[in-house]
Amino acid sequence: ALPICNLFMRCTKTLFVLATVVIASVAVCGCSSKNEETEQPVTPNTITIDGKEKTILQAVYTDFTLSNDYQLALILSQDHNERVEINFNTTNHANKDINLAKRDDASQEGGSWKVNYYDAAGNLVINTWGQSKENYNEGEAILPVFIQGRMRIAPGKNNDINIFLKDGEVIGKDGKKHTIIINYDGKTEK
Repeated sequence: ALPICNLFMRCTKTLFVLATVVIASVAVCGCSSKNEETEQPVTPNTITIDGKEKTILQAVYTDFTLSNDYQLALILSQDHNERVEINFNTTNHANKDINLAKRDDASQEGGSWKVNYYDAAGNLVINTWGQSKENYNEGEAILPVFIQGRMRIAPGKNNDINIFLKDGEVIGKDGKKHTIIINYDGKTEK
C-alpha cells in the first residue's frame, strides 16, 4: 500500500505545480499595463475631423520671418476651401508638446498657437487661439482653446515638417463639440 500512496502523492504534487504554472501564466497574459497605449493607429498624412478621415493634399506655409511666426495651411480639397490652418512660433512651439487646453504664457515673445478648420464651403468651423487673455485688447472677442488635445510641431530640413495633434476636442463656432486628429509628415510649399 505504501508504493501506491507514494505514487499518488507524487502525482498530486506534480498536478499542483502544473496547475499553479497554468494559473500564473493566464494571470500574466490576461493583465495589461496601465501605460499600454490603446489608441487606434492614425493614417499618415491625414486629418480626421468628427470621425471622418481626410487626406492632406498639400501643405503651404507663410513665413513671418521677423518674428519666427508661421502659418501652415493643410489643404484638404482641390479648391483649397477645406483646410486646417495652424499658426505657431518656432521659439515657443517647435519641438515641444503643446497642451491645446491651455493658453500660452502672457510674457512670451512672439505669436501664440492657433488651430482653425474651414469646411468644404470655406466656412470657419473651428476657431481657436492660445493667446493669453491678458494679451487681448480691451473689448476684443476672446477665442476659445480646446477642451483637450495635444499637438507637437517638428520642423525639419528642406521645408519638411511633422505635425501630430491627438485627442483634440473643441467647441466650434456652431456651439457643437468637434474632434480633430492630425498626422502630417512631409514637405511644405511657400
